[in-house]
Amino acid sequence: MKLLLSLLYLLSLVSSGKPQAPPPVRPNVVVLFVDDLGYGDLPLYGNPVIQTPHIDQLAQEGLRFTSWYSAAAICTPSRAALLSGRLPARFGMDDSVVRVMVTAQQSGGYPASELSIAEALKSTGYRTGMTGKWHLGHTK
Repeated sequence: MKLLLSLLYLLSLVSSGKPQAPPPVRPNVVVLFVDDLGYGDLPLYGNPVIQTPHIDQLAQEGLRFTSWYSAAAICTPSRAALLSGRLPARFGMDDSVVRVMVTAQQSGGYPASELSIAEALKSTGYRTGMTGKWHLGHTK
């Protein structure tokens, strides 16, 4: 039976004219960006009190980063930097301009012309999503 299946597979490759490459394997990408979370606040970094079994499982099964430098001390520009990979001052989202969070009632915010990491991933076939606090304004 295995020989027959192998021959059928080989025949399908020959009849197609060229070998079919397997589809690329893309890893899942999950970014947890949390305000006011300290390095030692999670059990995976040594906290003996707080329990986060799902986050612990993600860390055990995936890639875990142990160093981080935030681009700003407040949420709006630090989120903008994470989304863009750029310093927020380079596109008007630095904390000297954005002293409070940018809300739906305010104009501006994250520029529509600024490429985000989600858009870059989407252009390569990833499905993207976001949940939680946005506070980057609303643009058309």
